[in-house]
Amino acid sequence: MNNVLRGALVSMVAVASLLTAPAALAAPNDNTCDFGEGCIFLNSNYGGGMDDVSSTDGNWLNNNYSSGPSVHDSASSGFGMERAMRFWVNVNFSGAYFTLGLNQYDPLWTTNQPNAVSATIDFNDRVDANALFVP
Repeated sequence: MNNVLRGALVSMVAVASLLTAPAALAAPNDNTCDFGEGCIFLNSNYGGGMDDVSSTDGNWLNNNYSSGPSVHDSASSGFGMERAMRFWVNVNFSGAYFTLGLNQYDPLWTTNQPNAVSATIDFNDRVDANALFVP
């Protein structure tokens, strides 16, 4: 009887391990820039603190950098970690935007964005949303 009970218990544990969801590869806002996340920095040249936002985040109002300050209207550099990403100046993916391609890094978010909707917008300290970009 003891062997039967032990066998049933081992079987239940094996089935339960197959049914549990795998761990997430990336956890946004954990101060680690993981695959598929947007990596946003307070200062130019990737300095001053970092926030790793999810691959699509329509509202940075409640995000904070690893150094403490709010991400809202304060980002000066960033990139999509091994993903193309689009960045907007307003929450909910509205307003002016620019796109950084796959593995395209930008140490200075200014008016000279190569893929901006308008060449006259200064994106420094204005971006509030991001999303994966698939051309």
